[in-house]
Amino acid sequence: MSFIAIDLESAASVEPPRYFGQLIPVAPAHTGRYDVAKKVKRASASVPAGSRKRSTAPLPLNWTQWLHPEGKLYFFCDDGLRVVTDSYMLDASTAAKVDAWIYEIRLKAKSGGIILGEKVELFLQVTSDNDCNYYFVNLESRALFWLEDCSTSALGLLDVVSDTHLGLVLEAEYWAHIENFCMHLGGLPQNSIDDLILVFTHGLADTLTSTLSTFPYDATASEKILNLLNHSRDKISKGEVVTLVARFWGLIVYNRYLTHHGEEQARLSRDSSIIDADEAEEIQWTRTAFSMMSFGTFKPYMKKFDGLFVDSLVYGFEWESFMKSCISGWRDSIALSFGLLLLHVFCFFLPISSILASISGLTSSLSILVAILLLHRHEELGKSDASSAHEYLTSVKSSTFGFQGIAFAFSLPKALSILSFLALFSQWAFLGYNLVVSHPVALIAPLFVLMVLFAVIASTSTTLHFRVPSFRFWNASMKTEASMV
Repeated sequence: MSFIAIDLESAASVEPPRYFGQLIPVAPAHTGRYDVAKKVKRASASVPAGSRKRSTAPLPLNWTQWLHPEGKLYFFCDDGLRVVTDSYMLDASTAAKVDAWIYEIRLKAKSGGIILGEKVELFLQVTSDNDCNYYFVNLESRALFWLEDCSTSALGLLDVVSDTHLGLVLEAEYWAHIENFCMHLGGLPQNSIDDLILVFTHGLADTLTSTLSTFPYDATASEKILNLLNHSRDKISKGEVVTLVARFWGLIVYNRYLTHHGEEQARLSRDSSIIDADEAEEIQWTRTAFSMMSFGTFKPYMKKFDGLFVDSLVYGFEWESFMKSCISGWRDSIALSFGLLLLHVFCFFLPISSILASISGLTSSLSILVAILLLHRHEELGKSDASSAHEYLTSVKSSTFGFQGIAFAFSLPKALSILSFLALFSQWAFLGYNLVVSHPVALIAPLFVLMVLFAVIASTSTTLHFRVPSFRFWNASMKTEASMV
């Protein structure tokens, strides 16, 4: 890597005016790119006669204007030091402040003995308080740095376990910078997109062959992204392709940070916990109580919640699949409970227990009510992203009981349906008992019906076949074990 030193005398023969404020180290994720800095009002305008040429305000010397595909303007200067800014350089006052802060940063870099190479790019952003947010990007090493030592917490970055782990955090921020300022670069090296294609190819294979893959996309999304990247290979010099490659690399590197990629203990499965968190131990005996009260319907939900939020990490596609399954189950409970309620019409005509009928009708109604409330609360969450899912799971997780409360709530519609069915069945058993007591010959009727059904089935086939489900992987393993024996 070749370096160039900044000659302050040639770079600025006359010192620009000084603007007093603070020089604030920031990270690309915290520059407020998507914040609304000011609002405007539309008004009528006059269109002059003849052909119209767009008028543009003059830019300061050595500055060029670029337009991000999302529609945001930014400005670039290469006058001994590469500089990008999203401050509005078409405004003379703003341009003067930017120029003054560049001069100030150059002075601080020189006094601190920091050599800024030709592969280094400075981002700065002048605030309304005349402060200046800034960071440096090394385009060659894919990392960020500042003029002074900075802690990750002060920069709003994530905690790390090693220097290589910190490197992943800084590389993710590097890709965020490239994504935001993509048009002036003239493209990326060809291997940046080729390597990304290989990453998604492996990720697709991993998701297809493992139900607990740590890859951040499911198979459907991976196939779409691979198709997009393959069609963009020969357009890597275009800014529009640069920004999409940078966005996907940023997500991949961030996922590598979460899975401790390359660390002593990496997360190889979504259900593996590798973080030593200082959390209170969850009370366990209540799990048995909740399971008994819900006729066992609590356990599957509890297991799923535990697997969804390992180390406070949630995958968007897994959350979406879980919510779809929950919503489908609640709707099934509504249908079952409604059917059970309709059967209560016979209660008006048959000599059955009024207490059992009341219990059955009440639990069916409660099942429908709880299911409707759960659908109302969670139907939109089924379409939410990982960030919203993380916020929701954090809010419902108890420090004492974990996810036991929400898992029990999710299981209530089905549990109440089962209770309603048991109460209804008890009514028919009560009715059957009274019938047998008053007419003993009625006991023979069910046996006679079973005999007739068996005769009909037997007459349609010389042999009775009972189909046994086939489990491909189970059979294969059993054959292997048998051959070994």
